[in-house]
Amino acid sequence: MPEPPHPSIVPMENEVQRYWGKRWGANSEIGKLRAVLVHHPGNELKAIEDSTKWLWIGKPDIPRAQQEHHAMVEALRSEGINVLYLDRDVGDRAKMYFMRDQASVTRGGVILSRMALDIRRGEERFVSSRLGELNVPILRTVHALGTLEGGNFMFLDPETVLIGIGVRTNHEGFRQASEVLTTQGLKNVIPVPQSAYLHTFPSGFVHLDVGFNVIDTDLVIVYPEGVPYELIELVRERKMRAIEVPRQEALQMSTNFLVLEPSKIMTAAGNPETLRALKKERVDVIEVSVDELMKGGGSVRCMTMPLMRDDIKK
Repeated sequence: MPEPPHPSIVPMENEVQRYWGKRWGANSEIGKLRAVLVHHPGNELKAIEDSTKWLWIGKPDIPRAQQEHHAMVEALRSEGINVLYLDRDVGDRAKMYFMRDQASVTRGGVILSRMALDIRRGEERFVSSRLGELNVPILRTVHALGTLEGGNFMFLDPETVLIGIGVRTNHEGFRQASEVLTTQGLKNVIPVPQSAYLHTFPSGFVHLDVGFNVIDTDLVIVYPEGVPYELIELVRERKMRAIEVPRQEALQMSTNFLVLEPSKIMTAAGNPETLRALKKERVDVIEVSVDELMKGGGSVRCMTMPLMRDDIKK
């Protein structure tokens, strides 16, 4: 006589491709990039009248921003990456094209953000609905008093996630994200204090990825004044090599690049010292012009949500 079915004791992350259609998620910043979600900037940029309120440099040149974004997308596609669009009318959410922040990608899906600032709250619902269409699992939505933004979420290695704590991500958001990650079996979820601003703009480093990034299993890039010394100590303890960038190029988003595969990145053009240092370490660099887009406060990493990467072995 056949037995009735019983629960299969298998981690959900191991069954994503079978039941959700594709092997969504990532366990690193550096695994080969297969799919990325972006938003083409549009009429929402007309909302930017007060540059301080919107944390913007001047006012956007919309046609130029659109041209730059299109060229960046074409550069990604030329590398064989599946570029997916948000495909939403986002109202007045002028920073919507910074698609890194609305979710943090981990194994088997994403942690949906709760944005810290009123000018960005509401972006999450557009991303949530698009992820639903794509069948990307949402493992948790940050709620209650928690805030979490993807620019503060970064794998150092497959067993270690760094989460920047400060203006944009608070301790409650860190706690909620940590619950997801430790449930998945990650050994280390490390808070990284971030500098802030008070009355003056631009100032502070509100996201981890504007002062630090990972290039390969043994190589990172850092602007030392933008991160706490404990993070530099951790890098040294892990025997990782570190490229130091100068202040002016850090302010021009030289650390805010997208890794396409180990030691291959796409980054903003115009940072010659950083470029020389990267090439000295034999990093394959693809430069794109995003000067107008960067006036909103981010570069290539900020504008991309990596929904699928090949796993890096632990």
